[in-house]
Amino acid sequence: MIDPLRLLVIADDLAGRTKKGAPNQTLLRRSVSTAYYALFHHLLQAGTDALVGKRSRKSARYALIYRSFEHARMKQICQAVDKPVLADKEKIALGVAALRQELRDVANIFVQLQQQRHWADYSPHGKITRSDALDLVNQAELAIRQLDACPIEERRNFLALVMTSSR
Repeated sequence: MIDPLRLLVIADDLAGRTKKGAPNQTLLRRSVSTAYYALFHHLLQAGTDALVGKRSRKSARYALIYRSFEHARMKQICQAVDKPVLADKEKIALGVAALRQELRDVANIFVQLQQQRHWADYSPHGKITRSDALDLVNQAELAIRQLDACPIEERRNFLALVMTSSR
């Protein structure tokens, strides 16, 4: 099983927090990508644990649900819920008029990290600073902590919306 917290450590190492001198752009880009995947896999794990249960992590059912999350869908939902007042569709799905700020922060950070990951993985141009890469690692860690600190029912409702296609 992928350990999101271990991915954060790897992202931090790739960014070279303790290193001196000019940073290696390839390592910095891998750091950005790894920071995104730390949050991505944490969301998948938390959502699948809530739906299937931690005790079933080795089951085919767990793998099926884990693999059902989609990057684009997650981004779309995160953008939709990062608002002071939710649209009717999200209000009905979540049973609230607005998400608590911590979950809005998670949604916002997810979108930002996904955009940065796309740049890091696919853009042939541009550079990133060590400071910027480390900031993204810190943002991923913050989002993980904030998600985990939210009340369980609100967290589960958010994760269910992120992983499903509601009508």
